Amino acid sequence: MKRSIFISFLAINTICFGQNLVPNHSFELFNACPDTFALMTGSPIEATDNWINGNGFTPDYFNPCDTNVVNPRYGVPSNQYGYESARTGVAYAGIILSYLYCSGAGLSTREYIQVKLSDSLIAGEKYVFSMFLSVADYNYYSTNNIGVYFSNSMNTSTTPYVLSYQPQLENNFAINPIANKTGWTEFTDTVTAIGGEKYITIGNFRSDISIDTTNFIDADSNSCFSMYYIDDVSLIALSENSIHDLKKVDFFKLYPNPTTNLINISSADKITEVTIISCYGNIVYYQQPESNFVNIDLSVQDKGIYFVKIKSSKYETIDKIQIIK
Repeated sequence: MKRSIFISFLAINTICFGQNLVPNHSFELFNACPDTFALMTGSPIEATDNWINGNGFTPDYFNPCDTNVVNPRYGVPSNQYGYESARTGVAYAGIILSYLYCSGAGLSTREYIQVKLSDSLIAGEKYVFSMFLSVADYNYYSTNNIGVYFSNSMNTSTTPYVLSYQPQLENNFAINPIANKTGWTEFTDTVTAIGGEKYITIGNFRSDISIDTTNFIDADSNSCFSMYYIDDVSLIALSENSIHDLKKVDFFKLYPNPTTNLINISSADKITEVTIISCYGNIVYYQQPESNFVNIDLSVQDKGIYFVKIKSSKYETIDKIQIIK
């Protein structure tokens, strides 16, 4: 029994944390402090390892190594756009999604960041993308139109304007409003690979006329843009073979997947034990149903990836589910 649990948690830990295809996902690795690097290139994000500018503008990188003690433009937690601690580690990135109310509005000026994945995506495979966002204090408004574009080659645009690509993923403000100035909000979704995708670009891919905005009641009167901090970017294959290594996965049926709140488990044999485990190794549900059918309410759980360990008198398996909200 102890060995079975150890294998289960080892598989979960590997899938949750060991297969992220995004290098330097938390922006902790850097080759120069952003304040000095910005003076040389004008694009602070390129002070990081792996991450680069996505077009011809100046996406930001924030790190407590900023040497300007009086006015740390690129510091953490204090910087030129407000105050925010990193979600994990000490550093994070930042991009302006829109300059809608700035002089020159209508030009659809944008900032993007892009990164080369550690491996190409496999055709037909599903992947879970996740990143955490926080609205900068000195924002005039928030916008729902942050997207993720997957491509086979690096974008080489040198203009500071909107990229005319169709992102495969885009946040929906009505479902997942990202307007939090005092913490981090997760954006997560799944994407099915065409095959060969090697780069991701993050930013707002809509023109000024088609973006949705919500003005802040406490909007900074000196601001005319929408700046978002970004941390903990991940891309993980959803169909990892290692979660089916225990025994006979087809013996059990688990549905719907993804789910918003409820899951059903059915089996030809009586189900003797169900354990649901978060990516952080916490057991969030445990039951010994002794039944061929189990209905489980997961509405109190946060969205994300969870692992369901199912046992009967004949078989046991671990399967992966995604909760979306």
